[in-house]
Amino acid sequence: MNMMIIQFLEGNVLSRFGCPHKIVIDNDVAFKSNKMIEFCHKYKITLGHSTTYYPQGNGLAESSNKSLVNIIKKFP
Repeated sequence: MNMMIIQFLEGNVLSRFGCPHKIVIDNDVAFKSNKMIEFCHKYKITLGHSTTYYPQGNGLAESSNKSLVNIIKKFP
């Protein structure tokens, strides 16, 4: 799953829109893996974590993650 996320980010986000300064993630294991952290260091992307103290941010990260997962599932 981690490699699929990284491949998606490289192939669809970085190549189309450039490198983001920050990605906001929830506390899902797939987004906190060593490979994901190395990927972010490689492109100098800051990983922002949503917290339980800001429920609106959690909902935003959660809905973004759902969208990413649904798009990734469509790839062969």
